[in-house]
Amino acid sequence: MIKRHHVLFPLILVFLTFILATAIGLFVSPRATRAPMEGGASPVTEAGYRKEAREVLAPVLASQDGSGAPSSADAVSQAYESLLALSVPTAYKEVHMGLVTSLYLLRDGLAGNEEARTTGAARFSALLQDNSWLK
Repeated sequence: MIKRHHVLFPLILVFLTFILATAIGLFVSPRATRAPMEGGASPVTEAGYRKEAREVLAPVLASQDGSGAPSSADAVSQAYESLLALSVPTAYKEVHMGLVTSLYLLRDGLAGNEEARTTGAARFSALLQDNSWLK
């Protein structure tokens, strides 16, 4: 008479497959792109964003030279970092990205890259003209 031994390999294989499928499902599933707001803070309003953006840009606007381009590297760098930290309402996302990129170019330009400074100054001036609330 032949004795059969129970082999656990198929059971282990099914268990590991289940674990792998669950792990893949957790990592691939869409997640919320925004972190939960701390302290029950309300989302930023358009008026609130305009006020904060004006405050951030005030030192940059005060440092403009005769051509209208900002001339203070410290003011531009500080405004760039502050803009990155702001929460932006949907209506102002393009304006915000334009401000961030123009300040990035201005920052590089004030460090010695004349082409970046010219491009950044032109973009910054255009944004100020198109969005009078920034002044």
